[in-house]
Amino acid sequence: MTERTREPQRHLRSRGPLAFALLATGYGTLSPSTPLSHFDAHCQKSGDVVELDYTGSYSKPLHLHGLAVWAPSDPDTIEDAATDNSTIHLFLINHQDPSSVVTRFTHSLATTTLTNPTTFAHPLIRTPNNVFPVAADRFFVTNDHWYRWGVGRKIEDFGAMEWGSVVFVNGEQQKDVPPRRQHGGETVVLPNARVVADAISSANGITGELSSRDDGKHYLYVNAVTGLSMHTFEILDLHTGELKKLSTTYVAFLNDNVNRNADGTLTIAGHTSALQFLKHAKQPNEVRSGAKAVELRKQQTVGQEWKGEWDVKDLVVDNEGLRFGGATVAAKTGKKDEILVGGLWYEGVWKCTGL
Repeated sequence: MTERTREPQRHLRSRGPLAFALLATGYGTLSPSTPLSHFDAHCQKSGDVVELDYTGSYSKPLHLHGLAVWAPSDPDTIEDAATDNSTIHLFLINHQDPSSVVTRFTHSLATTTLTNPTTFAHPLIRTPNNVFPVAADRFFVTNDHWYRWGVGRKIEDFGAMEWGSVVFVNGEQQKDVPPRRQHGGETVVLPNARVVADAISSANGITGELSSRDDGKHYLYVNAVTGLSMHTFEILDLHTGELKKLSTTYVAFLNDNVNRNADGTLTIAGHTSALQFLKHAKQPNEVRSGAKAVELRKQQTVGQEWKGEWDVKDLVVDNEGLRFGGATVAAKTGKKDEILVGGLWYEGVWKCTGL
């Protein structure tokens, strides 16, 4: 069973009873304000989609792509967002011209506003796709290409070249340079950054798992879209971003974004045909693109250390693209056998039940 909300969206992150989605009227749209919404598990009901707005100004228009949530407290414990005064940070990929950046906003859950924008700019943030924060000022970000445009970028796409990378940004250790500018309330800083993983075919969606135990282990999960696979890393140091690769899991489709759910599973959505997706991108209203969403569950033996291995299970498959054309993201709502699926170029976030 599927139901669709009334809003177009591109990226979605589900945390506890909340889901956050980037909204746009079309691919490549430049928005003068933050096209971001959040809604709860009953998103098909009127009034559950609330637009978050920032009333300040920017040096350049926002062109938003990836989205991640960072919270000092666990959002899975939130019961009523409308009355909760918790403060979270929203990290957004912002494709400015000529260089892309990561912009962080502060958001109080009991409000509908975004405040205190801080933009992280660094030459290593070349072609950012998505971001996974490990602290308010530290995050991993994927570069899905080496080339920003031109023939080189097409070679990467059609040749499935392993030219993508993961960059770790440590904003706590600023270079001996003051913030570059402040414009309309926006602060731009130049953080320290380093490449911590490379040779990835179109590094795209990224998420992770942080342990609250002193002796616990932390993990990072990175989708390689044209590699049809997901890479699993152990995070050895949350201050330097040092990684240890554990495994590569083959998922057999163009896996776009990855979400970690409250039950420890991962959900991935993407495209079943590269050729059909390219046609769909050129004519989204005339051509459909097949899509699917899968669940990844850890293969783990009691008493043994986890080696990064996963079981992959299909959740929804739409090879004809009649419902989820251009699907890019899926997330569990917290209800049994229920997920949200979102995508490009169509108006709606689909809620799928009875899986």
